[in-house]
Amino acid sequence: MHYSRTLSVLVPVMSILLAAGTDPAPGGTRRHDVADSEYTSLAAETAYDAVGMISTSSILASGVLVAENYVLTAAHVGEVGGSMTFALPSGGYVRAWEVIHPGWTGDLADGTDLALIRLDTLVLDELPAELYTEADEVGQTGVLVGFGRTGTGLDGATEPAGTKRAGENVWDLSGASFGDSDDLLLADFDNPSRSRDNWFGRPRAISLEYCIAPGDSGGGMFLDDGGVQKLAGVVSFIAWRDSEGDSDYGDAMGVVRISRHLDWLTTGLSAAYTMTWVGVSGGFNIAENWQTTFGGQTVNSVPGSLDTVRFDAIGSHVVTWPAADLANTRLSIVAGDVTLDLSGQTYALTGTGLSQPSLVVGEAGQSGQALTILNGTLSTQHAFLGPDVGSDVSMTVGAGATWNAGGSVYVGGTDGSSGGTARLIVDDAEVNIAGELVVWSGGVLELANGIVDVSYLTLAGGTLSGTGTVIGDVVVIAGVISPGGDFGEGETVTDSVYYWPVGVSATPEPASVTVLCMGAVVLLRRRRTGRGIRRGSVPASRCDPVGHPEEP
Repeated sequence: MHYSRTLSVLVPVMSILLAAGTDPAPGGTRRHDVADSEYTSLAAETAYDAVGMISTSSILASGVLVAENYVLTAAHVGEVGGSMTFALPSGGYVRAWEVIHPGWTGDLADGTDLALIRLDTLVLDELPAELYTEADEVGQTGVLVGFGRTGTGLDGATEPAGTKRAGENVWDLSGASFGDSDDLLLADFDNPSRSRDNWFGRPRAISLEYCIAPGDSGGGMFLDDGGVQKLAGVVSFIAWRDSEGDSDYGDAMGVVRISRHLDWLTTGLSAAYTMTWVGVSGGFNIAENWQTTFGGQTVNSVPGSLDTVRFDAIGSHVVTWPAADLANTRLSIVAGDVTLDLSGQTYALTGTGLSQPSLVVGEAGQSGQALTILNGTLSTQHAFLGPDVGSDVSMTVGAGATWNAGGSVYVGGTDGSSGGTARLIVDDAEVNIAGELVVWSGGVLELANGIVDVSYLTLAGGTLSGTGTVIGDVVVIAGVISPGGDFGEGETVTDSVYYWPVGVSATPEPASVTVLCMGAVVLLRRRRTGRGIRRGSVPASRCDPVGHPEEP
């Protein structure tokens, strides 16, 4: 085949003689006896919404959305320089950077004609395509989708590119049948009226027989998998035996098999970056508000679900949410007073490790960092507020907000030790903590008509104050319940020095408030009867090794 690679959809730039004739990423020609509307209608089906048009000042091509911020296309498309836009019905998305397959040398026969395009903003209105992972593509009928030039099999691609079309073909062979890479799938464009136009495979045109043409480069080939159309190939080239590769009857086409490049795709799509807020105030899904470094260059790109978000600029920053739930791995407030107005949406921070908690306020040991959550749900795992000595921070869960922590929360320290000064304010809001809430000596849990539902609230020298509701067991190692009394390790605690904060209600279900110190243990069990608290004392000798008392 003779392969020729085009960087423009119209102008062949380079050719390498291998055996018959190819043009990279050429558009979509149809049967001469089937209306074009049949092909455009197929392309309009929701199964192919992830296929969009790629354009620069010099080319028009195609690509497939495979993540909220990544497009998969051909390498000979991705390597084109200049500003690049990926267009979907929801709008245009600008390239932030590209990752070219490391095996790509420009030789189409190698089956490495792949590139991932990182978008500068998140695509929130179209779903990414699912990937076909099986290696059973040969013999199946696939759907090809792209924005290439069109025409009929009689005359080839004679009409302009830019309209989304889709058609079908049977994948007859892998590239190995011609001595090329097994990472390729090959199909020919059969003439329904003349079988001698057949090149290989069965000489029978199917109902929506189709051939790619200039502009389809990087488009998708989809196979059915249990009723779901999944991306099984990326359009790479056409091949011909006659005088020109114009996508007429008898020409053939090649796509790169997804199933052969899953490791590379997984690595590229799972790469994580730290995105730093550089705006003053504004929308989360605005590229100019974020910066990171890629390939030694500073680029703008909105954080994706695997990325870390960092605020390190002094001043007040109000970040508004798009009409969609968002996720990142980690949020770090290094400097500034940051307000996240979630606009009724959920913001999930998914990092699970204590060594890299999903939420950190005051990471750099500076002072004055603040985080406020409004009008939505914050979902985290572990969280450190004021982890470093010298930090002075606050976090407010405010109006219309809920904070769901799947791990533990540490106020004024970390899981291992006390740190700086930190205040967690629950202001007419709700905080649900699946693990432990530890308030270190520099920490304050302040309730302002808020609700905290926690497995264990441990005052490790910290303060519980204000008016609201705590649901769960409260363990006081040392600290202050205000209004109430001070507790210090080494003191003998009696029930006369303990008062539940004014306005703080007991949970309707049985729960305990435990005060631990060197001299004695006082167990206060809240009940529904009387004032809701039954006082009693337990000798310190009955404490278990971790400091929790046995039941009296």
